[in-house]
Amino acid sequence: MGENDQLFETAVFVVQNLPKDGPVKTSNDEKLNFYSLFKQATIGKCNVSKPGFYDIQGVYKWNSWNNLGEMSHEEAKQKYVQNIIEKIKNVQANYKTEEWMTGETFEVLGPKFEILGVIEPKKSAEVEGEEEEEKNEKKDETTTNSSICQLSDNEYADAIDDEQQSRSSSFTENRSIRRMTSPSLRSSCLRLERELKSITEQIENLGKAVESRHNILQNLLKKATVYVLVPRANSWKTIIFFIFWPFVAHLILKYFRWFMRLL
Repeated sequence: MGENDQLFETAVFVVQNLPKDGPVKTSNDEKLNFYSLFKQATIGKCNVSKPGFYDIQGVYKWNSWNNLGEMSHEEAKQKYVQNIIEKIKNVQANYKTEEWMTGETFEVLGPKFEILGVIEPKKSAEVEGEEEEEKNEKKDETTTNSSICQLSDNEYADAIDDEQQSRSSSFTENRSIRRMTSPSLRSSCLRLERELKSITEQIENLGKAVESRHNILQNLLKKATVYVLVPRANSWKTIIFFIFWPFVAHLILKYFRWFMRLL
């Protein structure tokens, strides 16, 4: 695994484990950006069909990934790493790292931040003791440099994450995505409203037609002669159907309008 791959694995781990509370806030656009770059880096060009308009979250993810086009794996990894580094540095410009990187959070993310170069490596007590001893004894400076390099290598080796973990996405934790005010979402909502309006109009027209048929049937029954031959069994079924059908249709229409108001 090359250096670029290790930095990418580290960046993915950081994105997945950023604290939900604190100054590091990830917007929906940033989540989509990280998602699309992760897909491009691990899979390549978007190779899945676009979801239906009703799957709003899926459409946004698909558009973000598909917009990357023919971007190479390496370029996607580099952009992913650069984006998380820039985000952390922007937070550090306004907040001290020690204020929100404490306790377990620092134990988890501290070594990763060191690898990404956003914080200075924290020297262990053993290393500090060795350096103090070397200063007192005035040893060659190259010995100290060798010790520091060895520590850095060990920390870097700890940054290799499990492949399955790196392939998971932090977006699946929140399946109920908040409504976003982008042109694509507004267009989908308008289209959905138009379709619902069309369905409502069709149902209203159907209701009017049923009511009209009901009135016609009532008029025919009123004008019918008293001397009616006894109809066949099928005719009785038909008459019963036409008598009760308007009421059934009315109940169905009433329930549907009530359901539409709930939406």
